[in-house]
Amino acid sequence: MRVIFAAAVSLALSAPLAGAQTFDCSFPRQGANEWIRSRIVVKVTGGDVTVFDSLINQEHGGPIPATVQTNSDKRLTLRWKLKGVKTTLGYGPSLNYSLSYFKDRDKATANVNAPGVEMLNAVGQSPEYFSAQGTCKKR
Repeated sequence: MRVIFAAAVSLALSAPLAGAQTFDCSFPRQGANEWIRSRIVVKVTGGDVTVFDSLINQEHGGPIPATVQTNSDKRLTLRWKLKGVKTTLGYGPSLNYSLSYFKDRDKATANVNAPGVEMLNAVGQSPEYFSAQGTCKKR
């Protein structure tokens, strides 16, 4: 009986991420050569979450794991990291990403903290933070 109860509690605690869901997120103002790409795909399968975009494809050849920071009725927030990324824009030694999907509005915000990125902006400084606004559609 205790085993059944423990299994039921475990199942109930994992319920918010149960089942397979895919979110196709679009950031229309981003170009193909930006640190935040114009399309990010999030796949939730049970307790596992992966993210995929063209930069991840370039560096890893397929989706990578993400960590769930928040998953409520209103918002899903994920985090992931890319290290040692080289693009035509420069070199990013450590790119720390987050994506928040606001479920009731289908809106999304993607952010990257990129300390030490080798890229100069219009005023000759290397920015460390990038952000993009977009939408996500459940597939």
